[in-house]
Amino acid sequence: MRHRAMLLAAALAVAMPPTMADSGPAAKATERQRFLAAEAAARSEAGPRWRVLAEGLEGYALYPYLEFAALTRDLRSAPRGEVEAFLARDPDSLLATRLRARWLTLMAERRDWPAFLAAWRAVDDVALRCAHFAASVATGHDEGLEGTALALWNHAKPLPKDCSGLDEWLARRRALDAAQIWARIELAASAGEAALVRSLAARLPGEERIDAERIAFVVGDPAAGLERAQSWPDRPRLRAAIVAAIARLARRDVALAAQRWARVAPRFQFTDAERGEAIGAIAFQHAVRYEDAADVWFAELPAGTGPANAREWRLRSAIARSRFGEARIAFENLDEAQQRDPRLRWAAARAAELAGDQAFADALIEGLAGESNLFGFLAADRLDRPYVLCPEPMPGTAVRSEVDRLPGLVRAFELRAIGRDADARREWDHELPRLDREHRAAAVARALEAGWLDRGPLTLLRADETRFYELRFPIGFRREVLAAAERGKLDPAFVLALIRSESAWNVHARSSADARGLMQLLPSTAAAVAKREGLPWRGTADLEQPALNIRLGTRYLAERRDRYDGRLWLAAAAYNAGSAPVERWLAARPHLPPDLWSETVTFRETREYIARVMAFSVIYDWLLGRGITRVSTRMGLWPAERDAGVATVCPAPVAQATNPSIPRRSV
Repeated sequence: MRHRAMLLAAALAVAMPPTMADSGPAAKATERQRFLAAEAAARSEAGPRWRVLAEGLEGYALYPYLEFAALTRDLRSAPRGEVEAFLARDPDSLLATRLRARWLTLMAERRDWPAFLAAWRAVDDVALRCAHFAASVATGHDEGLEGTALALWNHAKPLPKDCSGLDEWLARRRALDAAQIWARIELAASAGEAALVRSLAARLPGEERIDAERIAFVVGDPAAGLERAQSWPDRPRLRAAIVAAIARLARRDVALAAQRWARVAPRFQFTDAERGEAIGAIAFQHAVRYEDAADVWFAELPAGTGPANAREWRLRSAIARSRFGEARIAFENLDEAQQRDPRLRWAAARAAELAGDQAFADALIEGLAGESNLFGFLAADRLDRPYVLCPEPMPGTAVRSEVDRLPGLVRAFELRAIGRDADARREWDHELPRLDREHRAAAVARALEAGWLDRGPLTLLRADETRFYELRFPIGFRREVLAAAERGKLDPAFVLALIRSESAWNVHARSSADARGLMQLLPSTAAAVAKREGLPWRGTADLEQPALNIRLGTRYLAERRDRYDGRLWLAAAAYNAGSAPVERWLAARPHLPPDLWSETVTFRETREYIARVMAFSVIYDWLLGRGITRVSTRMGLWPAERDAGVATVCPAPVAQATNPSIPRRSV
């Protein structure tokens, strides 16, 4: 905290002076126009014309962007003194960081090592770290560099050219031994870098070299390597490579992986942990497909072994197949962190209820009921208790005033004001990690006041920030959302929760599948809905119009709801994954209650999406002040007429999630 306070004080010490904004909106508009003209000149032409256009803007928050544009237009010909002065003026700023990376790259290319070292600051970039090593050696500053050099050398991927002398340098100092070579081989093998493993193998003696070459072969071609592995000697490193190859092959061809394992397993003295990793990898691939073979492979798992995803899916597989008694066994085989996971505790509790193991179920439900998440709310419903919501107060005026003077955030807000959203996000993302909790919350509060709605959802993600509900769950375009919800006879809190889950209130959000806008509609879907609604549709760009996006998205959501007879958990699943997968999941598991059906959905994204939308609906009920609908009602676990609403409480001290006390079978 002291370090963060020092950073904040330093940032405030270099805060930008007042600008022409003090003269009113007209002057601010003129200032912005002059900035844009000067920046265009700085980007496109050499010479001092941009300075003439920028005269009088020296106090404007974005003035550094003019200097940055002028320097980076042709960095090769930029005056060194001007570059160094820019880097020294505000060395921790975003623009200084970006310019420094380009300047260091250029100095490395020129082999101007003194200039490189003068500008150097530690970075994560491997190529620049290699260049720093080369610069240190070339200038005789490599004394005591062994630890840094070893950390750089021990990399899973081949190193850039500036590290070409690293091996020789370490060898001269006898800093590399077989153990370190093997450590890097393991990293390279886990990254699938067969060629690197092969090159490292050449540095090992005798049988060790042969073993490393075997590992390289099985990394490059798991199927062929596992076939050849039947003749390998039984050594720990080779067993580990075989297990890893089984896991890689299972992802591609689980039947072939099972066949290869059946051949190789009897030939080696695998430990229980090794057997668990291989068998679990195969079981997992069958389980996510809900194939009968999963039961066979799970039965072969040594107790307490297997990868985390396999252990988790053993529980889901038991539930999906209505083997509720086996779900407890699966839960007890989870590791400690998994047993603290609310969703897995709830799944185990519900399975225990259905198996008639009420004492075990009650212990889990009691532990969940004080948590502020979907599964805590479901547990509170089961016990007829209020929901635990402990909102944090909004940041005070003093801390907001400090945030208002932070140069990085001043630039971020001004960039957004002139339509430079990408640059605004970069400034924000550079500044926020350096702030403490209170100042981060204050920055988000300022962003919300400015209509920058996605900052809370995308920023306040740390464990101690989750209770800033008003900041993390904005209500944007309230009038449009409420009107669209009423038009479609939709629950407004459910609509708000879905928008929050889809786009985090980013009007310009765009997914890898090309879904766009607040409600993340595919252009083809939007066009079809617009046609059915008789709404104007000019093309994809229309999806960045909030009102239209909300109108089309709510209409599409209402269609999903109607298709599934008002079952909102299915509407949410179909909105996220499409109706075809939902129909498959329903056909495969029609007997499961909605909460367990949702937990056995094949797609992780969709499982988590359903839980988010349902939990966020509670938060939005609370923020709207219209009374909170129990999640058990929204999830179809009890009829709506039974729901008289639910109150909220905040116990003192605030309840924290702890490792539940889980009853064990007596032996």
